[in-house]
Formats: sequence, C-alpha cells, structure tokens
Amino acid sequence: MHIRNRLDTLLKKFEKRFTPLNRIEIIEDNVLYNYDFFSRLTRGYVWPVLKANAYGHGLKEIATILQKRRPQYFVVDSYFEALKVWDVAPHQNVLLLAVTNPVNFKNMNFKKCAMVVYSIETIRALGALERPVRVHLKINTGMNRQGIEPAELDTYIREIKRHAHLELEGVCTHFADADGENDAFTNAQQKLFSDVLDTLEQKNIKPRFAHSAATNGSPKIHDPRCNAMRLGIGLYGFHTLQQLDPARHVVAELKPALRFVSTIIKTREVGVGDVVGYNCTFKADKPMHIGLLPVGYYEVYDRRLSNKGFVRFKNHGLPIIGRISMNLTTVDLEDSDAQVWDEVEIISPCLKDKNSIPEMAALAGTIPYELLTSISETVRRVVV
Repeated sequence: MHIRNRLDTLLKKFEKRFTPLNRIEIIEDNVLYNYDFFSRLTRGYVWPVLKANAYGHGLKEIATILQKRRPQYFVVDSYFEALKVWDVAPHQNVLLLAVTNPVNFKNMNFKKCAMVVYSIETIRALGALERPVRVHLKINTGMNRQGIEPAELDTYIREIKRHAHLELEGVCTHFADADGENDAFTNAQQKLFSDVLDTLEQKNIKPRFAHSAATNGSPKIHDPRCNAMRLGIGLYGFHTLQQLDPARHVVAELKPALRFVSTIIKTREVGVGDVVGYNCTFKADKPMHIGLLPVGYYEVYDRRLSNKGFVRFKNHGLPIIGRISMNLTTVDLEDSDAQVWDEVEIISPCLKDKNSIPEMAALAGTIPYELLTSISETVRRVVV
C-alpha cells in the first residue's frame, strides 16, 4: 500500500508537469445540478450509477464530486469498481449489480458493500461466510436477462432466511422499455413488481429498499413503496424525460457534464483530387487547408463519424474529412484561422452543438450510452 501511494503521488506530479494534447473536462456544477434535479423529482433515495467508468466520465472524478451530496449508495458493476470508489471515498457504501465469482467472496469487504443477487448458489455462498451481508433480490419482470421469476420468490426467501447473517435489505427490478413512447410494457413490469412487494408484505417481510427505476423510468413509478432509484444517464446530463410524462410537465433541463478538448498538431494544403485518410474515402474537389488532431477511435471517436462528424474551433464547426484512424482525425480548416497548437472542442456540453453527444450519436446511428462509455480511460480527466 505504501509503494502504491508513492506511485500515485509521482504520477500526479508528472501529470501536473505534462501538458496533454487531449483533455476531458468534467463540469462539477453540472453533475451536482443533475443529481439535485432528480433528488427533487423522485420520492426517496437517489443512488448514482458509476459503472463503466461513470459512463466514461471518470469513476474517481465523479465519486469525488458526489461526496458533497453523501448519497447512501453508489451503484457499480463489479467489486473492482468498488475498490476504485474507495480510493477516493473510503467510507462510501456501494451496491454491486453484476455477478461476482463466489471464490472472491472471502476477500471482499461487505461492511461497505451490498450485493444484488439472483441465484441460489450466490445466496448459499454468501451465507457460508457467516459474516453480515446485505443483499438485494432482483426480480425478473419482463427484461429476461437477470433476476428470479416471481414464482420462485418463496424458494429464495426461504433460502435467505436459512442464513442468519444475510439481510434482505432490498428488492429490485429493471425496466426494458422505460424510454419508449408507449408506457404499456413498463406499466406491466411495475405491476408485477408491486405484486411481489404485496407478497412480501403478506409474509411480514419488509425490505428497507425497493428500486425499479433508472433515469428514464423515474417519472413512471407510482408505487410509494419504491423508495430508491438508480440514477444513470441522467446524472451525466442526458434523458428523454420530456417525452415520457407530459401530463406532469416534466421538462428536464439537464446539463451535460463532459467536455472533450483536443489540439491541432499539424496543418497542410491539399489540392484538387488529393485523398485524405485510409481507403481514400475523401477526395478534395478544391484546394483545401486541413488540420490533424491526435484523437481517433481509441480515444473517443466512433469510426462511423468519418466524413460526417464535426469539431468546434471558436464559433466554427470544422467537418471531419476522411476515415477516422486509431489515434488521428483530419478536419477541414476552411473559413477558420485555426493554427498548430490551437485547441479544438471534440465533445461539446451544449446540446444544440453539432458535436454534442446526442448529435454525434444520431450521426453515428447509435445511442449516447455507447459513445460515452467508449471514451478511453487513458485520456486525462480534470474537474472544472
């Protein structure tokens, strides 16, 4: 641990001396604004989801910011992510969503983490530890990925009760179509989940938490027993809430929290008929002044944005030309005065810009989640 701390200190000193060509800015005020918005909108607890490197934003950076709000749980996928949380927030409780190999249970700190469970084997392995463990039983209400069937509830409750050290702290489910235009499937799932809560009450079992909604499902929860939500994409400034519940006039003016900045490292002139990039997908039909950026599909850019996407320099949108490479992208510098070492904006936190995450996702034929979580962890993140 002492050696690791010294290495971390040396790396931080090196980072301060070294000016990167690519930089991600995490806008602290926007993260907190989004969290507070959902805290006002939602009854009960709001648990930020920090899996997948906090949706590309940087797990440690987001965990550090959110310590100011002291959420009851951070939600992560794996114990590896929990360890990263504890590097910056050593006393934070963490809820693990994914399967963990039972051979690892003996080395895990269950004083600070609870587990979502949906197999008898996992419950038995946790019970065999004879240590206090909080579990959240996941119910399959129609997503048909993880979770137990409602008909299996009695079996699982009996198994949990067999182990004196296990606490059924929560029950949960996950919606399959919360961002869809028709609420019928979500309502059916919620009805099944409410039926499960009814069954538990009849057995005088009252878990402390019941949670079914993530960001887009949060306005659709009408059962007051659902007292917690898992806040994912909304924490980072993206949503479809205004489409989901117009009757409640929910218009969420969320604020994207990520800005990606790169640097022009070379400019050149190309003539009529010259090609740019791999496979000759761009051919100049006039003399052009072009620029090279040290950012490609490894760092952030979906390759489907080749010859489609834009970066911004001052108030100019600079079109991407040619194929996006692993670590390089070429842009058209026409009508701008951009020069070598000038900064350009790869991702804008302004939703109306052509290089905002929703606009980029639309151009690439994908969803914001995919673009955000594909941002390389090696790009330096700074909280601003």
